[in-house]
Amino acid sequence: MKKLIKFSGPILFLFSALMLSLNVYASFHDSAEVTNHFSLGDVNIGIKEYELIDENEVEYQDQKQVMPGDVISKIPRITNYAEPCYIRARVLVHDLNTGIAFPEENIQFDSAWIKRGSFYYYPSALKKDVSVDLFHQIEIPSNWGKSMEERTFHVEVIAQAIQAAHFQPALESSEPWGKQTILQCIHEQDGKVITEKDKAALNIKLDGEAGKIMIFPDDFFSNFGYLMPGDTLKDSVKITNFTDEKLQLWFRTDHSEASQEQYDLMRQMRMKIYRDDLKIYEGNVASDLLEKEICLYVLEPREQGILSFEIEVPTSIDNTYALADGLVRWHFRAESAGTEKITTPPHRKGGTRTSGKKITNRKNVKTGDNTKLNLWIIMMTVSLILTILSINGKRGDAYEKEEE
Repeated sequence: MKKLIKFSGPILFLFSALMLSLNVYASFHDSAEVTNHFSLGDVNIGIKEYELIDENEVEYQDQKQVMPGDVISKIPRITNYAEPCYIRARVLVHDLNTGIAFPEENIQFDSAWIKRGSFYYYPSALKKDVSVDLFHQIEIPSNWGKSMEERTFHVEVIAQAIQAAHFQPALESSEPWGKQTILQCIHEQDGKVITEKDKAALNIKLDGEAGKIMIFPDDFFSNFGYLMPGDTLKDSVKITNFTDEKLQLWFRTDHSEASQEQYDLMRQMRMKIYRDDLKIYEGNVASDLLEKEICLYVLEPREQGILSFEIEVPTSIDNTYALADGLVRWHFRAESAGTEKITTPPHRKGGTRTSGKKITNRKNVKTGDNTKLNLWIIMMTVSLILTILSINGKRGDAYEKEEE
């Protein structure tokens, strides 16, 4: 009975250390990430020519021999293969050798087109896979005589397009498109297709039972679809603390996997981030400021917060980036707040990278602080060793006394 009393001190110490260690395991500590993808839309049109033969529409055959007064069936059809756009077209008919122009009034244009200056403008935006005919036939002037014999006339149709998003042509003006620059669209004709889908609800759940950060869906930009120059798109994430602890949630971004083209594009795009109604960041999508971890929230048990974000694509981005895409990772880390004072950063304004354009892959910053856990494991191990030594020491003393 006396031996049991003597040993109870070390055993209680070991038990206390074990309980404290288990308490550390019970506290919330987890990290997770979401990979956000985005893609820019495209402006892509094409022209195909048809003709009517015995009231059947077939592909147009060039190099026709004609006589004065002949009517030629020729139907240039313009098709939009990508994003909604406005189109305009110009027709040049001239003698390849002398440059003699063909009278435009002998071309039967479709009545939907509006003539302004040297261009014909289609008044409404053309949706994807929609086609319109520019004209239907050409009549050879009946007063052409021998002087026009053996001449070859070339018909050239020039079609141009501009995105419909955030643009409205001034059709009453002599220049409905103003001074807009029309660029060649670099693309694949069988490029990306937008699939319409329901808008997903974005959630971050700090799950106490699982002891994990649960993120739904796995892409917070998934509701945006294709982005177009001039777009400003917004979305929000509901963050809920489902644990019984006061938690702090940390946030940072990572764009180290972006290519040079993707980085250049993200550097031009603007982003704003709000914690509830407070703006905590404004700058470009690829700013280094967001690579440093910031505290988003300190949430009481069952408390909710709203993380809102806004992406802006400047109108200065042109068709050079048609169908370009990119990705940026958002990292979240949650841990028990404890009693230490937590401060959240003021509004950060981010600029561009100043260390040059070269992009190098960075090693991911280690998330999750295991210092406390490791400390308690060490304490428990030391306590166990000390207890064993104490017990052996007591036994040694007992044996010495018996021998005496």
